[in-house]
Amino acid sequence: MRPLSPKKRNIILKAAHEAQSTRQIANSLNIHHSTVARTIKKAGQRFQPYFHGRPKKLTVREERVLIRKVISGEWPTAVEAQKHLKNDYNIHLTARSIQNALRRNGLKGRVRKKKPLLKKKHRQRRYSFGLRHRKWSLEQWNKIIWSDESKFSIFGSDGRQYCWRYPGQWLLDHHVIPTVKHGGGAIMVWDCMTWQGTEFLCRIEHGIDAELYQTIL
Repeated sequence: MRPLSPKKRNIILKAAHEAQSTRQIANSLNIHHSTVARTIKKAGQRFQPYFHGRPKKLTVREERVLIRKVISGEWPTAVEAQKHLKNDYNIHLTARSIQNALRRNGLKGRVRKKKPLLKKKHRQRRYSFGLRHRKWSLEQWNKIIWSDESKFSIFGSDGRQYCWRYPGQWLLDHHVIPTVKHGGGAIMVWDCMTWQGTEFLCRIEHGIDAELYQTIL
Protein backbone atom coordinates (compact mmCIF):
# COMPACT_ATOMS: atom_id res chain seq x y z
CA MET A 1 0.00 0.00 0.00
CA ARG A 2 1.43 3.35 -1.05
CA PRO A 3 1.82 5.83 1.80
CA LEU A 4 -0.12 9.07 1.74
CA SER A 5 1.70 12.15 0.62
CA PRO A 6 2.23 14.90 3.21
CA LYS A 7 -0.09 17.14 1.21
CA LYS A 8 -3.02 14.67 1.35
CA ARG A 9 -2.35 14.02 5.03
CA ASN A 10 -2.58 17.75 5.79
CA ILE A 11 -5.79 18.01 3.79
CA ILE A 12 -7.32 15.12 5.78
CA LEU A 13 -6.37 16.64 9.14
CA LYS A 14 -7.65 20.07 8.13
CA ALA A 15 -10.96 18.64 6.91
CA ALA A 16 -11.31 16.64 10.14
CA HIS A 17 -10.85 19.84 12.16
CA GLU A 18 -13.71 21.34 10.10
CA ALA A 19 -15.97 18.48 11.26
CA GLN A 20 -16.19 16.71 7.91
CA SER A 21 -16.95 12.98 8.03
CA THR A 22 -14.39 10.37 7.00
CA ARG A 23 -16.48 9.41 3.96
CA GLN A 24 -16.77 13.02 2.81
CA ILE A 25 -13.01 13.44 3.05
CA ALA A 26 -12.41 10.08 1.32
CA ASN A 27 -14.72 10.96 -1.58
CA SER A 28 -13.06 14.32 -2.11
CA LEU A 29 -9.56 12.75 -2.23
CA ASN A 30 -10.67 9.53 -4.03
CA ILE A 31 -9.25 7.25 -1.32
CA HIS A 32 -10.79 4.67 1.01
CA HIS A 33 -12.54 6.02 4.14
CA SER A 34 -10.62 3.57 6.34
CA THR A 35 -7.40 5.26 5.23
CA VAL A 36 -8.82 8.60 6.32
CA ALA A 37 -9.90 7.19 9.67
CA ARG A 38 -6.50 5.62 10.23
CA THR A 39 -4.71 8.86 9.40
CA ILE A 40 -6.85 10.81 11.86
CA LYS A 41 -6.31 8.19 14.55
CA LYS A 42 -2.53 8.22 14.09
CA ALA A 43 -2.50 11.99 14.46
CA GLY A 44 -3.59 11.47 18.07
CA GLN A 45 -5.53 14.74 18.20
CA ARG A 46 -9.09 15.62 19.11
CA PHE A 47 -11.30 16.85 16.31
CA GLN A 48 -14.69 18.46 16.12
CA PRO A 49 -17.42 15.79 16.08
CA TYR A 50 -19.57 15.49 13.00
CA PHE A 51 -23.21 14.55 13.02
CA HIS A 52 -25.29 12.63 10.53
CA GLY A 53 -28.88 13.31 9.61
CA ARG A 54 -30.96 16.46 9.51
CA PRO A 55 -29.71 19.42 11.59
CA LYS A 56 -31.69 20.50 14.65
CA LYS A 57 -34.59 22.87 14.08
CA LEU A 58 -34.12 24.49 17.48
CA THR A 59 -31.17 26.78 18.07
CA VAL A 60 -29.37 26.73 21.40
CA ARG A 61 -31.25 29.86 22.48
CA GLU A 62 -34.65 28.47 21.41
CA GLU A 63 -33.95 25.23 23.24
CA ARG A 64 -33.16 27.19 26.43
CA VAL A 65 -36.49 29.02 26.06
CA LEU A 66 -38.28 25.67 25.68
CA ILE A 67 -36.65 24.22 28.80
CA ARG A 68 -37.36 27.36 30.86
CA LYS A 69 -41.03 27.47 29.84
CA VAL A 70 -41.58 23.76 30.56
CA ILE A 71 -39.83 23.89 33.95
CA SER A 72 -41.81 27.00 35.00
CA GLY A 73 -45.09 25.30 34.09
CA GLU A 74 -46.11 27.80 31.39
CA TRP A 75 -45.95 24.98 28.83
CA PRO A 76 -46.83 21.92 30.92
CA THR A 77 -46.87 19.36 28.09
CA ALA A 78 -45.09 18.75 24.80
CA VAL A 79 -48.34 19.42 22.93
CA GLU A 80 -48.74 22.81 24.67
CA ALA A 81 -45.11 23.64 23.88
CA GLN A 82 -45.72 22.67 20.24
CA LYS A 83 -48.64 25.13 19.99
CA HIS A 84 -46.73 28.00 21.61
CA LEU A 85 -43.62 27.45 19.49
CA LYS A 86 -45.78 27.54 16.37
CA ASN A 87 -47.88 30.60 17.34
CA ASP A 88 -45.28 32.69 19.21
CA TYR A 89 -42.01 31.77 17.48
CA ASN A 90 -43.17 30.39 14.10
CA ILE A 91 -41.29 27.15 14.80
CA HIS A 92 -42.98 24.03 13.45
CA LEU A 93 -42.02 20.94 15.43
CA THR A 94 -43.69 17.65 16.23
CA ALA A 95 -44.48 16.75 19.84
CA ARG A 96 -41.97 13.89 19.51
CA SER A 97 -39.16 16.29 18.58
CA ILE A 98 -39.98 18.43 21.60
CA GLN A 99 -39.94 15.37 23.86
CA ASN A 100 -36.52 14.42 22.46
CA ALA A 101 -35.21 17.92 23.19
CA LEU A 102 -36.50 17.74 26.77
CA ARG A 103 -34.92 14.32 27.33
CA ARG A 104 -31.66 15.58 25.83
CA ASN A 105 -31.60 18.21 28.56
CA GLY A 106 -32.16 15.73 31.37
CA LEU A 107 -35.95 16.04 31.77
CA LYS A 108 -38.12 12.92 32.00
CA GLY A 109 -41.86 12.45 31.58
CA ARG A 110 -43.71 11.49 34.74
CA VAL A 111 -47.37 10.99 35.71
CA ARG A 112 -48.74 14.13 37.35
CA LYS A 113 -49.53 13.62 41.01
CA LYS A 114 -53.04 14.22 42.29
CA LYS A 115 -53.21 16.69 45.17
CA PRO A 116 -56.01 18.75 46.76
CA LEU A 117 -56.82 21.89 44.77
CA LEU A 118 -55.20 24.79 46.62
CA LYS A 119 -55.58 28.29 45.21
CA LYS A 120 -53.38 31.21 46.22
CA LYS A 121 -55.77 32.31 48.95
CA HIS A 122 -55.82 28.77 50.38
CA ARG A 123 -52.03 28.69 50.60
CA GLN A 124 -52.00 32.10 52.28
CA ARG A 125 -54.57 30.98 54.85
CA ARG A 126 -52.64 27.80 55.62
CA TYR A 127 -49.46 29.79 56.05
CA SER A 128 -51.23 32.25 58.33
CA PHE A 129 -52.68 29.35 60.34
CA GLY A 130 -49.21 27.95 60.86
CA LEU A 131 -47.86 31.32 62.02
CA ARG A 132 -50.73 31.85 64.45
CA HIS A 133 -50.42 28.41 66.06
CA ARG A 134 -46.69 27.73 65.90
CA LYS A 135 -46.29 28.47 69.63
CA TRP A 136 -49.34 26.54 70.87
CA SER A 137 -48.84 24.28 73.85
CA LEU A 138 -49.71 20.58 73.97
CA GLU A 139 -52.72 21.37 76.16
CA GLN A 140 -54.14 23.69 73.48
CA TRP A 141 -53.66 21.12 70.71
CA ASN A 142 -55.46 18.52 72.86
CA LYS A 143 -58.71 20.45 72.32
CA ILE A 144 -58.59 20.22 68.50
CA ILE A 145 -60.75 17.82 66.46
CA TRP A 146 -59.27 16.67 63.14
CA SER A 147 -61.67 15.29 60.52
CA ASP A 148 -61.59 13.95 56.97
CA GLU A 149 -63.67 11.94 54.52
CA SER A 150 -62.51 9.08 52.28
CA LYS A 151 -63.88 7.12 49.34
CA PHE A 152 -63.56 3.33 49.19
CA SER A 153 -64.21 1.56 45.89
CA ILE A 154 -66.07 -1.74 46.22
CA PHE A 155 -64.37 -3.15 43.11
CA GLY A 156 -60.88 -2.24 41.92
CA SER A 157 -59.00 0.98 42.51
CA ASP A 158 -59.22 4.50 41.12
CA GLY A 159 -55.43 4.84 41.15
CA ARG A 160 -53.06 4.34 38.22
CA GLN A 161 -51.40 0.92 38.13
CA TYR A 162 -48.39 -0.17 36.10
CA CYS A 163 -47.06 -3.45 34.73
CA TRP A 164 -43.95 -4.54 32.85
CA ARG A 165 -44.11 -6.40 29.53
CA TYR A 166 -42.21 -6.68 26.26
CA PRO A 167 -43.30 -4.53 23.28
CA GLY A 168 -45.86 -6.45 21.23
CA GLN A 169 -46.29 -9.13 23.90
CA TRP A 170 -49.74 -10.71 24.30
CA LEU A 171 -51.72 -9.40 27.24
CA LEU A 172 -51.66 -11.74 30.22
CA ASP A 173 -54.02 -11.74 33.19
CA HIS A 174 -51.66 -9.70 35.34
CA HIS A 175 -51.36 -7.08 32.57
CA VAL A 176 -55.07 -6.19 32.75
CA ILE A 177 -57.17 -4.35 35.33
CA PRO A 178 -60.66 -5.93 35.29
CA THR A 179 -63.63 -3.56 35.34
CA VAL A 180 -67.39 -3.88 35.83
CA LYS A 181 -70.33 -1.75 34.75
CA HIS A 182 -70.83 1.53 36.62
CA GLY A 183 -67.48 1.10 38.34
CA GLY A 184 -68.73 -1.48 40.83
CA GLY A 185 -69.86 1.14 43.33
CA ALA A 186 -68.15 3.00 46.14
CA ILE A 187 -68.82 4.19 49.65
CA MET A 188 -67.92 7.55 51.20
CA VAL A 189 -67.24 7.72 54.95
CA TRP A 190 -66.37 10.49 57.41
CA ASP A 191 -64.54 10.31 60.70
CA CYS A 192 -62.60 12.48 63.10
CA MET A 193 -59.91 12.04 65.70
CA THR A 194 -58.96 13.86 68.87
CA TRP A 195 -56.27 13.50 71.50
CA GLN A 196 -58.39 10.77 73.12
CA GLY A 197 -58.70 8.74 69.90
CA THR A 198 -61.06 8.28 66.92
CA GLU A 199 -64.82 8.78 66.90
CA PHE A 200 -67.62 6.80 65.21
CA LEU A 201 -67.34 6.22 61.45
CA CYS A 202 -70.18 7.94 59.55
CA ARG A 203 -71.39 6.97 56.09
CA ILE A 204 -72.10 9.85 53.68
CA GLU A 205 -74.74 9.28 51.01
CA HIS A 206 -74.28 12.34 48.78
CA GLY A 207 -71.18 14.42 49.41
CA ILE A 208 -70.62 16.61 52.43
CA ASP A 209 -71.46 20.29 52.94
CA ALA A 210 -71.39 22.70 55.87
CA GLU A 211 -74.90 21.75 57.08
CA LEU A 212 -74.21 17.99 57.08
CA TYR A 213 -70.82 18.59 58.68
CA GLN A 214 -72.44 20.40 61.62
CA THR A 215 -75.12 17.73 61.91
CA ILE A 216 -72.49 15.01 62.18
CA LEU A 217 -70.59 16.95 64.83
